[in-house]
Amino acid sequence: MPTASQQVRPGCDAADGERPLARFGIGLAALLAMVGLAASGVLLQHHVVLQVGGDPLLKQVCEAAATTSCDDVIASGWGKFEWVRGGRRVVIPTAMLGWVFFSFLTAWFLVVGRPAGDRRWMQWLPACATGGGVVYCAFFAAVMFGLLDKWCPLCAVTHAATLLLFILTLLLWPRRPDEDAETAPARPTAGTLLAGVLLAVALSAAGASEYGRRLSSAYAQAYYQRWQDYEKDVRLNVERFLKAPPREVPILPDDPVRGDPNAAHTVVLFSDFQCPHCRLLAGHMEERLKENPGGFRLVFKHFPMDTSCNPGISRTLHAGACAAAVAADVVLSVAGNEAFWTMHDELFEEQKKLSAERLFELAEKLGVTRDTMREYIGRRSTWDRIHAHVEQARALGIRETPTMFFDGRQMSGWGDRHFWRYLLSDEGRELILAAERQASASQPESASRPESTSPPAGDLPPRPASGPAPSPAPEPPAAPASEPAG
Repeated sequence: MPTASQQVRPGCDAADGERPLARFGIGLAALLAMVGLAASGVLLQHHVVLQVGGDPLLKQVCEAAATTSCDDVIASGWGKFEWVRGGRRVVIPTAMLGWVFFSFLTAWFLVVGRPAGDRRWMQWLPACATGGGVVYCAFFAAVMFGLLDKWCPLCAVTHAATLLLFILTLLLWPRRPDEDAETAPARPTAGTLLAGVLLAVALSAAGASEYGRRLSSAYAQAYYQRWQDYEKDVRLNVERFLKAPPREVPILPDDPVRGDPNAAHTVVLFSDFQCPHCRLLAGHMEERLKENPGGFRLVFKHFPMDTSCNPGISRTLHAGACAAAVAADVVLSVAGNEAFWTMHDELFEEQKKLSAERLFELAEKLGVTRDTMREYIGRRSTWDRIHAHVEQARALGIRETPTMFFDGRQMSGWGDRHFWRYLLSDEGRELILAAERQASASQPESASRPESTSPPAGDLPPRPASGPAPSPAPEPPAAPASEPAG
């Protein structure tokens, strides 16, 4: 009578009864790998947005709490690997390594699956890969939670997916076959391995190619490919932008201005010195001013995403933003417009290093002593200037930074150099005049200019001189000099 081992069907191993469970485990592993792949893809899109502007995907998820921000983590020194090779700067986002990692795991579990027969040893490949991934993720998790001010929810998703994949890989480890199952077919075959490698390479190459394409081409170039007429497309974008009705954005007499104060066009920027996107936009606008000398003037207005001086927001997104805003305003009051813009550039340059002590040091470099700084911080007029900007922003419906207006029209994006060049060209000026004539013709004379939604400049206290206050000022709601910058 045949033994139990002899009753096993030819070509099958003793673990056949576990195959449905193994298939489920392989499917779950493939799903986890694709989740990690998707999260890495979204993080790569955030890298592009940080460099060229736009709307990041899953922004609400990334900023779900005051301590979370994907952009802050990405903008840190840990968000990318950078080196100079042959005089050329090479930058690889950390998320790109995650994309390649999850591409290979996705290909393995979709195509290869669970090794069997005399190729069971190949299970070491995903085990070593996921094990190394766990060590890699543990290191970056320690950096994110230990060294950075905020943590990235999407990064945490990739870390969790890697850990679960490592556990599943160990649970899926093939059992040693019976002595009667030695003739079971070996898996994976050479063809299966080749297909898996090709899929992994294709996924990795697709991610790298798409990232490079998005990073190197602005939206105007994409439109050029679509319409085969770049100049025509820029004109259409400008025309579309000018169709929006202008709004009254009050300019106070002592608002800081960069560029020709008598320029024909005015750009008003509501910004926050602790906002990563604001820092990038500041550099973008400096380039546009250099490319278009005399074309427009840039007016800066404060909108700190910090409840200590901006009660209109529900929660603080950028701790220390009020401290930086007040420091810049004091420099403007004491040292003037040019000193303010120098302070502006320094604050953005050292965005991640700011502290109360550093704010004093930056002000001292521009001729504002510590005693003067403390005196102005205690003046009500210093805070009134910040509050006036905040109230203007709230009246305009602004809820986030940066927000920019060109001649009263809100810009949904930053615009590339081609857009700005056309907007400020003779053709652009003709379009602007035509839009103004059309707006005037479509509205009654009394409504031709929208009514200001902010207090007139005359109702606001003038910016004080550097001398003593004429009367004791009320105690400000918070002293930003002692507040740590975020």
